Amino acid sequence: MNTGYYLAEQADQLIRASRYHEAFQLAARARDADEFCTTAYMAEGLALLGLNKPDEALAAIAEGIANCPGDIHILRTMIKVAMECPLKNELRGNIQRLQQKNLSENPFLVLSMIGQDLHRAKHHQAAIDVLECALDLNATSIKLRGTVLNSLGAAYWAVGERDSATSKMKEELILCRENADIDGEIRALGSLAAAARETGRLSESISCLREQIRASRSLPDVQSSAAELLAQLTNTEMALQTLEKFSAKALTFLLFSQRRNDKAEKRDTLRRAIAAAERFKEEELLIQSLLKLGQVLLELKLHGDAIVRVERAKLLLAKHQTIGNKQQQLLDACATLCTCYRAVREHSKAAQVARKGAEISQALNNPDVEFHCLGEEGRAYQDLGEHEKALASFTSQRELLSPSSYPIAWADCLLGIVDCLDSLARKSEAKAVADELAHKCEREYNLQIRVYRRLSRLHADENCLDLQAAIKSTESLLYAAIKEADTEVEWEAYHSLGQFHLRLGQLQQAESCLERAKHMDQDKSKAIDIDLAYIAFQLKNFDKARTILRHHHTNEAFNILEESDNCQVAVDLYKGIIDSTQNLTLKDACTSKLARCLQRMNLHDEAVATLRNVVSKNSEETDSVVSDATLNKTATTTATISSIHSAASSTAEQLHLSLAESLAAIGNISEALEEAEHAGQTGTSLRELLLIREKKLTEALHERVSDPRPGLHFSLCRLDLHCWLVNDYQQVIAFCGHSKASDHLVRLRNIMLRDLSPRMDISDQSMDSTDDNFTLHSASSYLYEALIGAFEAELVRGQSLELFCHDDRLLSIPWSCLTGDDKIPLVEKFKIAVVPTALDMKPASPETGVKLVQIQSLETQSEPNSKDDGFPRNVISNLAELKSTLSIEKHIWLSLEVRNELELCLSEERHDVFNLFSADELANVSLVILDSDNTGALADVLIKAGVSSVIRPLWKVPKIAVSDFVRLLNESLEAMDPISALQDAQLKQKSGKKFMDTSFWGAWIGTGIPKSGPNASITDALYGLLRAEPSRARRTLLQVQLGEKTLSEDDESLVDDFTSLVPSLLAIPVDCLSALVPLLPRRRLLGEIKRQLKSSDLSKIDIDMSSWAAGGCHDFLQKMGFGVVEMSAQKVSLQGGKSDIVEVVHRALTQMLSSDKSASQSPDQTSLELVENSPVVSEPSNTSPLRHSDASPFRVVQRKAKSLNDTMDSAIGAEAIKTPDFNLTPSKRRVVEVTGRSSLPLVQHKFRSLWIGSDPNRQRSEEDQSSGFGSGQNKTLSETL
Repeated sequence: MNTGYYLAEQADQLIRASRYHEAFQLAARARDADEFCTTAYMAEGLALLGLNKPDEALAAIAEGIANCPGDIHILRTMIKVAMECPLKNELRGNIQRLQQKNLSENPFLVLSMIGQDLHRAKHHQAAIDVLECALDLNATSIKLRGTVLNSLGAAYWAVGERDSATSKMKEELILCRENADIDGEIRALGSLAAAARETGRLSESISCLREQIRASRSLPDVQSSAAELLAQLTNTEMALQTLEKFSAKALTFLLFSQRRNDKAEKRDTLRRAIAAAERFKEEELLIQSLLKLGQVLLELKLHGDAIVRVERAKLLLAKHQTIGNKQQQLLDACATLCTCYRAVREHSKAAQVARKGAEISQALNNPDVEFHCLGEEGRAYQDLGEHEKALASFTSQRELLSPSSYPIAWADCLLGIVDCLDSLARKSEAKAVADELAHKCEREYNLQIRVYRRLSRLHADENCLDLQAAIKSTESLLYAAIKEADTEVEWEAYHSLGQFHLRLGQLQQAESCLERAKHMDQDKSKAIDIDLAYIAFQLKNFDKARTILRHHHTNEAFNILEESDNCQVAVDLYKGIIDSTQNLTLKDACTSKLARCLQRMNLHDEAVATLRNVVSKNSEETDSVVSDATLNKTATTTATISSIHSAASSTAEQLHLSLAESLAAIGNISEALEEAEHAGQTGTSLRELLLIREKKLTEALHERVSDPRPGLHFSLCRLDLHCWLVNDYQQVIAFCGHSKASDHLVRLRNIMLRDLSPRMDISDQSMDSTDDNFTLHSASSYLYEALIGAFEAELVRGQSLELFCHDDRLLSIPWSCLTGDDKIPLVEKFKIAVVPTALDMKPASPETGVKLVQIQSLETQSEPNSKDDGFPRNVISNLAELKSTLSIEKHIWLSLEVRNELELCLSEERHDVFNLFSADELANVSLVILDSDNTGALADVLIKAGVSSVIRPLWKVPKIAVSDFVRLLNESLEAMDPISALQDAQLKQKSGKKFMDTSFWGAWIGTGIPKSGPNASITDALYGLLRAEPSRARRTLLQVQLGEKTLSEDDESLVDDFTSLVPSLLAIPVDCLSALVPLLPRRRLLGEIKRQLKSSDLSKIDIDMSSWAAGGCHDFLQKMGFGVVEMSAQKVSLQGGKSDIVEVVHRALTQMLSSDKSASQSPDQTSLELVENSPVVSEPSNTSPLRHSDASPFRVVQRKAKSLNDTMDSAIGAEAIKTPDFNLTPSKRRVVEVTGRSSLPLVQHKFRSLWIGSDPNRQRSEEDQSSGFGSGQNKTLSETL
């Protein structure tokens, strides 16, 4: 028997007896005895398996397979051992796959699989033995042999045999290259690169990696991985250059960018990816690269570049409809763009893109991106000021998340809601949301800082001021800042606490907090020092105040000194600065401040001496500075020289004004007037007071307007009200002044506005409890007497009267509805026109054939009028459309939304009203009607832009009343200028039934000057007489006939015409006569009716449709008994008619039109001729009631019967008197307090005339309060001015 076989049998018996160690020794001897004895190898393997060495067992059996590859029994034994040994979990998978593919009897495959599995299981030595045995067999596949070499090299490397490992790797590389195995070559090169790197042979590793990149051109993932390793050994730029050298495709660059952490490197990689995609025309990869680059640029805050890339990706997506994930890519684009557009302040685009992104994400069920887009949309609308839309976005965003999912994102959403509610003035809701957030972020101190900052601001808001709550929130903010170690926020909290305590009057606490803030940051101590100085003054700690302010030479510090009650401290500090400083500018400023303090201390003589010195030095220095700047033109531009001169002039004017005030206070009026002349525009009010004090009334008016037009001129000069009456020769013929009346006039105006429009917000004007004692009538009566009553004797009922307001506060007086004791509104007494003299205006002219066009915005279109008024309407959405419409229309009704009087809202646009139009841009527009009550500023802008007349309401009027008013106004515009038509429309509404209340017709005020012209016709005179009360026309005619009323003073010949005409008019029935009155200005229509009535056949008359459309035509014909039987586009046919009425009406019309002096032409005269003869235009100047009187060069008028001072009433006659020759010595008139309904309450100053006739024997007081100045040292400057 063979020795090897015998020993193997004995070993097998020992194995069965579990004597594995002895069996292993016998099996080894058997293997040595016969190397081809498979039984010996199997026994050795089983013995090692029994000794719990499964890896060595498999290696032993593999050696037997290598020696006897054809023995199927040993191969099956090896498979059985592999399937049952402790390593079966690692080995079973590949063996089962071989069995499934009937490859389990291929010894090379079995050994290679088991060897690789052993290597993966970290049994490297056994793997080496098994794999070496596999290599001894004939490989069925070159690729499999390559994998065996790869695993064998790795196993050798794992056991530290570097040379053997490298040898196997190189062998693998050669094998794969010889057989064109690209995958194997890439694998081998990667192994060699790693091995070289581990052994420090970097150049060899770099070379292998470059070769690997070259070989893996068709495998982007492998190529990008190799490029990553190359970048680690060299740098990113070299890796990118290598990829470009071997023409890497876009996907490789994309994958490589994902492996980069540095954003700049990612950006560079993606740019190459885009270039590669363009080169190889890979559209889908180009889109991906552009989107990825946009996200990276967003992270780098290069928002403009990001927008360019992502927008390009969107365009490509729009072109290619076949891209599978198009919606997801669009969503990525929207998510990036909305953030970028908001970052570059293109908020409208940001909101639009974010809305689209939210819709797409909702369709794709992607709540995370939807949350992001809604947040960006909300913030974009916030930036646009559209807080309602922002609030809706944040509310939708809030519904997507709970506090526990993304706490920071949820908090950002709630903070956005808080900010929106705050901006919408919904302070209580904002506080509630902020409180909710504060309770859920107890230990999130960084978040607490953001929340409590807002809470502190909300509680400190003036509209819902709660300083105690603000202090509590700020204390929480301080705690969070301390915990977060945020010194900046801590300083902010201390400073805010100091401010809040100061506002509460808690001076000690405020001082403590401010001192702490000052200690934390000395760089910000200057602003805090001002508050500390103020507190020191309040606590009477003047030494501390001196110490603080001694080194603070700022306007804020000087303001503290000026506001302080202790003028002596301020004087000491100013004198100390003047003595110590070398800064001439500061010295002059302190000298000026010192003079102010001396004025407050009633030391006017010393103030005058101080100011004289300052004024003199300032003039010399100003001339020197301007001269130097002018000579050195190479370094100083003309604009700079102008700026220097302007600043110097402003300072000089203030100094001259202060000096003039002190001179006036000590009674040196003439010298004060000289100094006031040097004060420029700032000295206007003072010069006016001084000129009136000198009885130079015309010169005083010239301070307000250089070329005064005829009419009444009003000025609120400091505390006083001044009124002038100017005739047609621009001469002042009467004057009246009221001392300390300006504030009371404003209060009385507010009382009228309050009662006429309860919804009007007049909170900006102070009203004390005494206002409740005034009724609407009493306030109106006081205003009438103060403004008009003094001049009523000089005026004629029915005349044109222009009211020139030299102060904007006077423009908001409801002039039309002012009433005196007779309770007749001003609009019925005179043809008034309110003119703001600050604007250069030209008289308006009537225009016929012009249609009134209504312009609405999208906002006002949602609130249409209650009924269709028949006007053409244009709906505009932006400023360009508004300007385009205004450029082609002449009569315009503007219905626009104006916020806070200063912001015009047009769809998504917001415009400052002062920047809407340039000068004379709207010179073609004759009339603009505004229907909103907060359009005062817009009206001024329109006038400055060239509009002839602007009509607007002073308070909010219901839409239906607005529509009725505009309709009546439009009817009157056919024969009148806009200002006259305004008054006519007001009278028609007043005489009507639906809107007769003053709150409707009295709201309207017109800015403009009516066209002057003669009233030369009897029809005009009749219309002017009867239009106020058409229903009482018969009674009015009788009163004129009896001499109780005057027809007209325009032309005496009209009296003769009236005498012959009145019997015919009185013969007309009352209701028919009342219906005739509105048609009097329409002579063409009256002529047509007269011709129709003249026809012998009265069974049918025809009226032209244009005439029929005139207001009142239908009513007049109906009163005569006519009824409509047929109507076409050209005419209206009527039948009936009461013969007796028709006869008297025809006779009256014939007589009226034949006696009309302007109707020497036929009744069919042109509309322009009708306008020229309109009865509403001003009287001819040669017969104007504002005529010059030879007997009185000017008249100084006292208020009429209703006076606020009974003593004055008794001292003044009923008629106006000449100006008395006053003694210019400062004097004081005695003030008599009057109680009762006709006087103001005792706490208020009385309206009094500045210049009145008085008893020469009556003793004058020491002060003349009406002039506004005291006599020397006995009167403080605040009392004086």
